[in-house]
Amino acid sequence: MAATLDLTDLIPDLEYNLNAPGEDQFANVSDEEWTSRLRDGFWNAWNDGLLQEYTEVDGVVSPRSGSTMISRDQQQIILLYTSINVISQQMFRMNTTFRAKAGPVEYETQQSAQLLKALLDDLTQRRIYLLERLAETGVTRAFYLIDTYQSRQNALYEGLSVWVGN
Repeated sequence: MAATLDLTDLIPDLEYNLNAPGEDQFANVSDEEWTSRLRDGFWNAWNDGLLQEYTEVDGVVSPRSGSTMISRDQQQIILLYTSINVISQQMFRMNTTFRAKAGPVEYETQQSAQLLKALLDDLTQRRIYLLERLAETGVTRAFYLIDTYQSRQNALYEGLSVWVGN
């Protein structure tokens, strides 16, 4: 079994998660665009400290070392991050009110942005919970940034490093 995951294999799952039952809201989206969005989902998760043991090149996710294929629960993380992005993009282009008037005749339609906002909030909250849960269990590694120059200066000012400069 190959240790790689072609992100195009996740496209049916992504469409399943984004569409209502019986609908195909994204029929005009190409596999190349979905793959690009899934790539962004992978790297956004990677930037949040997840999936650190994997890398992605040209739509293929592979382990940085070894031969452990990315697990289904980690694939779900990619789908979650990609879904957050897609729903955000839908909200950006959504017109909530259309009004037309011609003389005494007036026509108006409204779409509720509240539902999409609630869905986006739910997905975002899942992401936050996922990150908190992983931090609690110690699955993810922390990284630290230390300003060594400032640390040295503080040590000099406080007399904690009398050996410096001797």
